Amino acid sequence: MLYIAVVATPKFTNVSAVIEMLDESVFSSLGDEVRIITGARRGAERATQQWAKDSRTALLVKSPDWDNVGMAAGVRCNTQIVNLLLAKVASGHRATFLAFDCLDGEGKGDPGVTPFVRLAEGAGLHGLWFENAEFEAIADEAAAAVTAEFAVEKDDEPEAKASK
Repeated sequence: MLYIAVVATPKFTNVSAVIEMLDESVFSSLGDEVRIITGARRGAERATQQWAKDSRTALLVKSPDWDNVGMAAGVRCNTQIVNLLLAKVASGHRATFLAFDCLDGEGKGDPGVTPFVRLAEGAGLHGLWFENAEFEAIADEAAAAVTAEFAVEKDDEPEAKASK
């Protein structure tokens, strides 16, 4: 089974890019059943929820408990997601993450997404971290890599029969 965590800043405006990456990630899951874990923020995370429902993919939504935890709720929720991914890896499953961020003029990312990625990578998880401005070029490269991995060689294609 493949677990994919999707975390995103609400400022990440390229929601279609998120859907494209989910489609490619599931396509390249090599037949594994896929489960999605995401937050409840508007924009890309809610689009991920809709994508999971539309594609009938198992979905777990982790919502920060702002009322009881306060400002630390987002970090606590992201830590829970990382710990969940680590538990799945420990039990023999595959896990990855897709993080969608928007950097400000000083190169600082979202206060939720950036720490999530650092925590996940520090724990040994591998994933993809995208920033709005760089997404199109990276998505094109990812699509080309997936296409190349599953491409059929010209010589392997059946010959077309001539019609009369």
